[in-house]
Amino acid sequence: MVKKNPSYEDLEKRVYVLEHSLNRISDACVAFDTSMNFVGVNEAGANFFVSTLERLVGRNYFEVIEESRDSPVSKAFLNAIQQQKVEIIDAFSNKKNSWYSYRIYPSNYGISVFIHELTAADKAEAILRKSEVRVRTMLDELPDGVIVADEQSKKFVFANRTICSMLGYSKEELETMGVEDIHP
Repeated sequence: MVKKNPSYEDLEKRVYVLEHSLNRISDACVAFDTSMNFVGVNEAGANFFVSTLERLVGRNYFEVIEESRDSPVSKAFLNAIQQQKVEIIDAFSNKKNSWYSYRIYPSNYGISVFIHELTAADKAEAILRKSEVRVRTMLDELPDGVIVADEQSKKFVFANRTICSMLGYSKEELETMGVEDIHP
């Protein structure tokens, strides 16, 4: 079967459908090339950057937002391009006085970014996750042995380095065991 090249009208229709599909999305959808120039943006994205599609396309991200390349969001954008790995970051915008979640998807041509304003529940969950990581890190560094078991199942859910050394098990081994396995 021979593939027929799409006509100009077919291409125009595809672009029209794609643009309207993207504009139905309430999240900001933005595409950047590998030099961080805007190549596409939906209406929510233009609103997020307080601009219009016509004013954004072709301009460089760092000129538009006047943000440092060292900011967490900028680093995530650049890392996604360089490493070709998906990046997800939650960050506070001082200009908008709100938290946003950035989902960054790389390709050989640049990145596609979906920006979603976080709700109060989302913010609380993000803060809780960060707090849990900090607590686990602190507990892991304690000179005393610490082991935590689930109250219902009696299975271990956390073991610090010291208790692993004291009991002679790896963290992974202990987290597959229960209280009965080490204490009759």
